[in-house]
Amino acid sequence: MLRRSPAEYYVKYLLLHPDTYGDDDIVLALSERQLDFPGSHYLVSLRKKLHPPTPFYPYNEQHLSSTEYLLSQGVLTLFQLNASTQRALELLESPRAKQAIEAMVLVDDPDELICRRLASMGYGCAARDLKAYKHYFWNMKMVDSTDLKTILVNRAESVLQGNDAGNQARYKAMRSAIYQDPRYMVATSPIPQLAAIKNKMLLGYMPDEGTMSKLKKALHLGIAVSLADAVMGNDKDKSMKVRDLASALKTLEESIAESGDEDGKLVEQVVGVSIQTDGEEVPHINEVSGGDHTTSYLPAKEEGHE
Repeated sequence: MLRRSPAEYYVKYLLLHPDTYGDDDIVLALSERQLDFPGSHYLVSLRKKLHPPTPFYPYNEQHLSSTEYLLSQGVLTLFQLNASTQRALELLESPRAKQAIEAMVLVDDPDELICRRLASMGYGCAARDLKAYKHYFWNMKMVDSTDLKTILVNRAESVLQGNDAGNQARYKAMRSAIYQDPRYMVATSPIPQLAAIKNKMLLGYMPDEGTMSKLKKALHLGIAVSLADAVMGNDKDKSMKVRDLASALKTLEESIAESGDEDGKLVEQVVGVSIQTDGEEVPHINEVSGGDHTTSYLPAKEEGHE
């Protein structure tokens, strides 16, 4: 069961709203924005913790007691909107931006790298905008790894509405697609390093040598454990599994030996990945020269001569 929502501060905002939204209204608002909701018990628990001052004027910056209360609850700039929170709300409305932010935050990518990725996708985002987004809509301080797995499975399960054939087909398609979702892979992978590398590659980045060294070591451990399980198991394909895993382990050990220890390089890397592409097409030479170019070689000029 999901205990808290990574969008808890946004849920607080809805609960404190002067329009006094009911539970159904709040659930609808969260669903429309594809934000995660633990259930009615969560709203009941959260309501009991909220005690705004009387009178309560959340939109009035001059009303000191209201402003101080909003600040203490971490929701001030949703009521008294600033540029960063406004931009965060705009990013929330874009499924592609939302996916990129969530996936990169899951693997603890630096804010600078996330902002650069968003910019390459056409979504301008300053570090303060991203900070507001993470605070209100994807706050990892609110959840643990179990919660994250629950969240991502719940997203798939929520697609199934009723038992008719159309919805069943849609459910199967969604279940198939979510396994390739970088957010799901990171949250559920038994080897987080592998999922993190694959996620970066899906987003257009290639790992550096130091990161690859760490990945090889993680894979080495995973294969070794799988090999031990296969040796002790009683599967009918036991001999084949042992052979394949032993071969993979040997190949990986040889690769690690050849590449050497890259830990020092990894420490020196600030971002941990190098940019593979900025998302823009490289112009053809005709576009650069206007057609005024040649592929012929010219003889080199000697110094002192025209």
